[in-house]
Amino acid sequence: MSQLLRIVLIHTHLPGVVELQLDQHTNICGTNASGKTTLQRLVPVFYGEQPNRVVPKTRKKFDEFYLPYTNSYLIYEYRREGGEICQVVLTRKSDGGVDYRFVGAPYQSDFYLEHSSEGAKGMSYSDWAAAMRARPDVQVSPKISATSEYRSIIQNDAAALRGNNADSLKLRRLASSYSLVASGHKLRHIEKLVSAVHAKEGKMDTLKAMLAAIFEEDGVTLPTTKVKNTKAREWIQQMRQSMRLDRLQQDFERLKQLAQQLDGSEALLAALLPLLQDDEQQQKQRKADAEAQVHLLRGQLQTAKDVYSAQQLELSSKLAQAEAGLHETSARLDQLQQRYDDYDSKDMPKLQRDTDALPLWRETLQELAEQYQLMVEQHGDLERQLEQRKAKLAE
Repeated sequence: MSQLLRIVLIHTHLPGVVELQLDQHTNICGTNASGKTTLQRLVPVFYGEQPNRVVPKTRKKFDEFYLPYTNSYLIYEYRREGGEICQVVLTRKSDGGVDYRFVGAPYQSDFYLEHSSEGAKGMSYSDWAAAMRARPDVQVSPKISATSEYRSIIQNDAAALRGNNADSLKLRRLASSYSLVASGHKLRHIEKLVSAVHAKEGKMDTLKAMLAAIFEEDGVTLPTTKVKNTKAREWIQQMRQSMRLDRLQQDFERLKQLAQQLDGSEALLAALLPLLQDDEQQQKQRKADAEAQVHLLRGQLQTAKDVYSAQQLELSSKLAQAEAGLHETSARLDQLQQRYDDYDSKDMPKLQRDTDALPLWRETLQELAEQYQLMVEQHGDLERQLEQRKAKLAE
């Protein structure tokens, strides 16, 4: 698709080199009077607008303002319909005005700038033209001094290129190499449309002036009419009334359709009303039954809660008694276990033997007791004898 890709300004009203990328959405920002509109005015010039028409009358001419130096360049890089990328180079004439040259290659800074210790500086126009002619790999068109010729080339305007003289043949060759559109197509008067869009002009007066300028350039003579203004106004009035009547008729038909739809809806609602009332009674009965059922269930639930509470209290008492009995039984079991442990710790076989020997021990004890008693009696007798002998001895 053919498209303006970028605008390059070298030593123009802005110092140095300035590039505006236009292949996608481009936003120019700045404060008031910072030069945003001044840059936008360059767009219609690419499409063939007269340069001095884009400059306000209160300002210098186009070439004096935008191309003030001999090394000032205004470069438009664009893509043709076939995909080739070319340039249009605008320079200032020595006697005032603008010269155009087409370059069959994308923009490269070394085409125009000389680099030194002081920085990049643009070549003079004569040096640039000689250097470009010396490049065998880059095709450069002859200088074009008339804006109308440039416009016919870039727009591929067949009417302006018609003819068999040498100039027409030259322009046709240039158009086939550098025009925005392919052969068989044209963009005639696009510069006027771009200028109107740029100026944000959409009023009827502006459009009339634009069409008048186009007709004048094309040599079109507008036809005349013998119809009087009053008759034309009557026709217009009748036409407007007829148009209003048609609209009213359409509105009336729509209202009739809406009325029919409303009648059908009302009939449907009337048929549905008894069913709705029956459903309402059924729902009320179901609601009453459900409420009674809920009331009964609530009573049953309360009774169950009371029974549960009573059973819980009784079981809690039994549980306390069982726990007390369990505690007492555990204490008795602990005592019995202690007694068993004590019993188990003693020498039970010896006790059994001793128990078995207990009758014999009793007999032995009886005998010993009798012997003891006899010995006591013998001892008594011996003591008495001893006393008697002591008494005798004492005498």
